[in-house]
Amino acid sequence: MRKSLFLSLMLVVATGAYAANPVTVDNTNTSPDGVSTFNTITSAIASWCAGAANAGETAPFVINVVNGPYTENIRINKDLAGLGDIVGELIIQAENPVNIRLNPSGVTGGILVYQDTHNVTFRNFILSPHPGSSYIMNALVTINDPASPAMTRNWVKFYDCVFTEAFATGEPMVTDKASALANKDALPGARSTRMSSTAGKCILKGATNNGLQSVRLDNCVFYGPPQIGFELNVRTGDEIQVHDTLVVLCGFSAFRCLGNAVAHHSFTGTDVGAGPTQCTAIINSPSTTATTDDNGKALRLASSAAATTTISNVLISNSFLAGNAFIGGININGNQGNVSIEDVIIDTYGTAILVQPANTCTVSNATLHTSGAGGAGIAFTAAAAGSLTVADTIFSGAGTKIVGDLPTGGLSVNYSAFVENGSDAITARDAGQSITYGANIITADPQYVSKDATSANAFDVRGLTYKGAGSAGSNLAGGADFILPPDTPTHSTSVDPSWELYD
Repeated sequence: MRKSLFLSLMLVVATGAYAANPVTVDNTNTSPDGVSTFNTITSAIASWCAGAANAGETAPFVINVVNGPYTENIRINKDLAGLGDIVGELIIQAENPVNIRLNPSGVTGGILVYQDTHNVTFRNFILSPHPGSSYIMNALVTINDPASPAMTRNWVKFYDCVFTEAFATGEPMVTDKASALANKDALPGARSTRMSSTAGKCILKGATNNGLQSVRLDNCVFYGPPQIGFELNVRTGDEIQVHDTLVVLCGFSAFRCLGNAVAHHSFTGTDVGAGPTQCTAIINSPSTTATTDDNGKALRLASSAAATTTISNVLISNSFLAGNAFIGGININGNQGNVSIEDVIIDTYGTAILVQPANTCTVSNATLHTSGAGGAGIAFTAAAAGSLTVADTIFSGAGTKIVGDLPTGGLSVNYSAFVENGSDAITARDAGQSITYGANIITADPQYVSKDATSANAFDVRGLTYKGAGSAGSNLAGGADFILPPDTPTHSTSVDPSWELYD
């Protein structure tokens, strides 16, 4: 027994007795052991590099972060020997939100992720610029594609993370969805000035290399970047997933998808009818500049080469720059693949959906409300070879709802409403194009419960004409919910058992 125990101990020592995984990072720990405890995130990452204390440990490598705030410049860079050249998946997480005040040594970003074959995950962090940095960042996070197209596609994932502008004192401007929504109409103070006024983004995904790099955002927040929330340059085979993410007060667009690639974009949420905390929501973005249809739309899809896109359970409220005709919801241009837009609410001053369909595009269960005199529900930028099918959609508010040259594959509209009555009446249904309208088009006032985008009942419908007016006998409510108005009688289908005597 003693001999066996001795051999076991020798084996442990020989294979790295003191190596650790997971490890803990605590910036209040004044005596970290450099193996299982650290006081910076960077030193914990470095511990798994070749020749370091935890080299040889089995991935995934897990870093549990506590306390904070941290002031760091994090480089997960395969080309940095002894610092970011880890071999295996990396997970950096916190049980409670931890603030990382990014203090870059260059303009590329406070966090740089550059890996060939390994996934990197961040969970539960508040990422903000550090005002004491000597550099002005182009992005809080920069993600570089792998170097080789032969590499297996890897992921960079962010769960429950807040990307926010900071006060000049270094404190983050917001810490969660509630505080971002509470400050949706104006930044709560002066910026840190550490994010570039002409290029400042929350996340920049580059495409300088040929490998595959996919990104997922889940239950995240973007708040107040001077320019764009997430700019993504895609390669063929890339996948972008955005779920239940709130974007507030971007200077330009919230999302800008670029690149000549056959990729897939997915912008989804849990339930758009439950309000902006339960879906992917874009509020008051753009907030400072809208000079073209590209930078004036909340969500811009400019990828070509038949990229396919799913937009589902998304809320866009974009009337911050009222009076600016470029302000709008979704811009779909280039040689897009199939685009599916469903369960969406778009409330904007200008055009809700600007599209040039090269393939099949569908819009269903959508509320398209515009407040500007030139606000279109759907506008076609130019004639294209694709087609557009619209169903279960409500067009409301000022402006002509369908404008521009129709795609050669045609446009059909069924089980939808063009509101011609009440305070939310449209100016005109179309501009005289040859549009195929179904017989099931209604024009009554939807009697919206609220038009406050932050409300859980935003654009809920209570007009009785809409009951059963949707496809397959469903209630027509666009992207919102149908609610019976107060004092509406309901009828029971139950039968008094005593009447059975007369059957």
